[in-house]
Order: sequence, then structure tokens, then C-alpha cells
Amino acid sequence: MASGAEKDSDSATAADTKLAQQENAANSLCPICLDPIDDTAYTDPCFHTFCFHCIKQWADMAATCPLCRWPIKTILHMVRSDEED
Repeated sequence: MASGAEKDSDSATAADTKLAQQENAANSLCPICLDPIDDTAYTDPCFHTFCFHCIKQWADMAATCPLCRWPIKTILHMVRSDEED
């Protein structure tokens, strides 16, 4: 049987894991459209993450990162075939 200290440690670990999962879920939302990121793209040089379509439209209007306002040099985007996993 687990002692009280072990139970507290297990509870803290579970809480830490849940918090990390919530942070990861929040981090996977596009800061522009607030939906889950679709077709991931990154801004260079700050490497913030957005939907490709969202950051492309944003950069057409203002060539600065919507999060940190650094000038966007490039939008980094990987093109994959539908067959790749």
C-alpha cells in the first residue's frame, strides 16, 4: 500500500501531466484563427507557429509576426503529398 507521501507525489505528477497536456493543446491553436493549426507554417526568424493559410494572408497585409511583431523574412512551410503520413 502506498504511503501518504507517495500518494501526494502521484497526484502532483498527474496534475503536472494534465497541465502539460493543456498547454500543448493551447499551443496547437493558431493565434490568428484560434482553430487547431492546419497545414503548419513557421515565421522566420521568430519561429512562431500558424496555419499556413492564416499567416500567408496576414503577411500579405503586414509583414510582421502577429505575436512578437518581428519582421517576417520568410514563411517556412513543408509541402507533403496526401500519401505521406
